[in-house]
Amino acid sequence: MDSGRGMVIAFFLEEIGTTDAKLMDLAEQKTVAETARTSWHSHEHIDMEMAIDQATAYRGRCEKILAALQNNQPTGRVQSGSIVLLDIGGESGRYILVEERIGTPIGQYTLISPKSPVGKAIWDKPTGVEAEVQAPGGSSSVRILEVL
Repeated sequence: MDSGRGMVIAFFLEEIGTTDAKLMDLAEQKTVAETARTSWHSHEHIDMEMAIDQATAYRGRCEKILAALQNNQPTGRVQSGSIVLLDIGGESGRYILVEERIGTPIGQYTLISPKSPVGKAIWDKPTGVEAEVQAPGGSSSVRILEVL
């Protein structure tokens, strides 16, 4: 595993650990609040449950991405679990290819499904390939700068 992939995997492991700590803290707060029912108003209960649900969903997203990264055997071609540096319409960024649509960016990593217009254009392609992508917002040039 090269240092680029290792750093990304370490990032997601850290995110999972941080989220676990947050979930433990929320569970403790919930227990304390339920014990002292006098200060446990229904809106506080709803806010607490929402925070727990959001943290749990975020953790699940991180786990799915981590699994894709760990299951990926880099071949130099874009595939599920690839970390890709792309230039899209003149702006470069880091992307992670994941099999399913799992939401918004996490940290500096934008997630791309192979079923999306960009994902279809770069799937199984090596570094250096350039493609024109048709998306709902119009067409854009996509160039693969690096596949990790």
